[in-house]
Amino acid sequence: MNDALGGDCAIVQLNSRTVAALAAVSMVAMLSALDQTVVSTALPHIMSSLEGTTLLGWVFTGYFVGATATVAFVGKLADVFGRRRVFLVSIGLFTAASLLCGLATSMPLLVLFRAFQGVGAGAIQTCSLIVMGDMFPPRQRGRWQVINSIGYASASAIGPSVGGFLSDNVSWRWIFLVNVPLCAATMAALVYGLRDRTSDRRPRIDWPGGAWSTLLVVGVLLVLTFGGRELAWTSPEIIGLSAVSAALLLLLVRAETSAPEPVIPMSLVRGNARALSLLGSFGNSLVWFCLILLVPLRMQLVLGASATEAGALLTP
Repeated sequence: MNDALGGDCAIVQLNSRTVAALAAVSMVAMLSALDQTVVSTALPHIMSSLEGTTLLGWVFTGYFVGATATVAFVGKLADVFGRRRVFLVSIGLFTAASLLCGLATSMPLLVLFRAFQGVGAGAIQTCSLIVMGDMFPPRQRGRWQVINSIGYASASAIGPSVGGFLSDNVSWRWIFLVNVPLCAATMAALVYGLRDRTSDRRPRIDWPGGAWSTLLVVGVLLVLTFGGRELAWTSPEIIGLSAVSAALLLLLVRAETSAPEPVIPMSLVRGNARALSLLGSFGNSLVWFCLILLVPLRMQLVLGASATEAGALLTP
């Protein structure tokens, strides 16, 4: 098969279309990973420019809330409407949100646009895996997915350095605006190189599970963001939010137990090996992103380091 569409053939030969599609998939996945961490070193510049501190942390976490809300549905939407169409819409949303982030005039607007950027990024990350699976048969798929994963991890790792350099030497707005031409190029490459594919199977989308999981993530983040800072842990607001989050967890478990095609299959948390694996992944991500967020802030606001120096410290 010569086109960038997977099938049952043993080997997919690389030609101009396949290479264009492969490069575009890898590039846009790397951009979505870069934007996870690129703001960490730019936050002091953003705070100074937009004059807001209360919502500063949400410039970082809003992205992940948006991504979490998206991942649950995108795979099934791609089955219904076609991989290429959903992928292009996802990139378009990410591009538009990046432009709006770069043009934001207030902290609430930036947080809102970052959340929409996260929605696009979550869809991109899911679609990139689906499209990569479509492009190559199993005997080739592993190699290209490993290469794609290395690029994704590398982009996330260098994000603080990129954000620090652009913030110090150009403007913090360019950590977002730089996505616009690059995403436009990837969309053109995908239109050229990627044939569409839909599934004959029409999956049922678990809307209740997706809604409860999204609200649960938002509730927990609100508790962790405001608890012990703006509000005491024993304040009625935090206790109320914690109670609501607990209720949402129960609703999520109930919905996923009875759903024909759950967003979060309960089988994933059954068994010690799976539960420990998920717990370990959660702990690793928690430590990593806490370091990415807090270390640059301390270096710049307390120790007087530049954004570039803070980013260099975090680069492996």
